[in-house]
Amino acid sequence: MQQTILNVQKLNLALEKQNEAFKKMQVQKTLIDTTAIKEIVLKDSSCETELRGYKQIFKELGK
Repeated sequence: MQQTILNVQKLNLALEKQNEAFKKMQVQKTLIDTTAIKEIVLKDSSCETELRGYKQIFKELGK
């Protein structure tokens, strides 16, 4: 019986350490200003134009 209690205590301690590690790894949500992205206008639907548009979006998101 005493061994069981010790095992449960060890398990609880291990779970607490694991939960703390998970909390440290959590990603925090950040707000992104999307006004510059909304201003990107594609002149036509050609592949080159769309590619330039995507490049602009990635540049804005990378700021």
